[in-house]
Amino acid sequence: MKNLKRVGLTMIITGILFLLGTNNVQAALQSNPSTQYTINKEPENWIKAFRNMEKTNNGMGLSENINADLTFSGESNNIDVHMMKSTEYGAIAILSASGYGNPSNDKVITSTTGNKTGIMMKGNTGNQEEYVAAGLKDRVFSGIDGRYYDSYERNVEKAGDALGTATSKYPGCKGWHSAGSSDLSFPDGGAPKYLVRGGYYGYFYFTQGGNYSGKPLPYYSRGVAVCGEGL
Repeated sequence: MKNLKRVGLTMIITGILFLLGTNNVQAALQSNPSTQYTINKEPENWIKAFRNMEKTNNGMGLSENINADLTFSGESNNIDVHMMKSTEYGAIAILSASGYGNPSNDKVITSTTGNKTGIMMKGNTGNQEEYVAAGLKDRVFSGIDGRYYDSYERNVEKAGDALGTATSKYPGCKGWHSAGSSDLSFPDGGAPKYLVRGGYYGYFYFTQGGNYSGKPLPYYSRGVAVCGEGL
């Protein structure tokens, strides 16, 4: 647990079957206040830091060999640790907006269930947005295997990401709980094209993370650990 705190992340064992090219994936939900992230990084750093947790003497206590594109080399340890993708964050959003989720209508939700049993969020103090492993196609995560991030076309949601409206092709929770305005237009300019979700402007807010200097701004992020044969 101390190692997790030092790298500043929240590990989530997600309760859905992530399609990572394998069968028989097993998972369960967990994200408690004591494991909350505490530092900011740029997205290229986050995606590598999470994957490298599987390496010898790193946070997970495992001994995996990680290639430059973040795939594993050698024999599988049946565990896949990676930066949370937008479609995985969407599972949290959908849970919160469901009949099993937070019954309040607060702008910023600190737990998907309204209590400590849910997935914890940072709240509405300061810049609490989170990077997810996602962004505009061909503009993010160069050299990283595509299984570890969601690649978006402009203004096109993905199934399960909860970014659409009720009438979208892939319905979602856009604007839920009075979250700030948001879209997937990824406007042209010097800004990087990485996707940011949640934070000060509402749990269901999303935008691109950066300014017009051409360099991403540092934000929080969180990781996912998936267990399954052949991962």
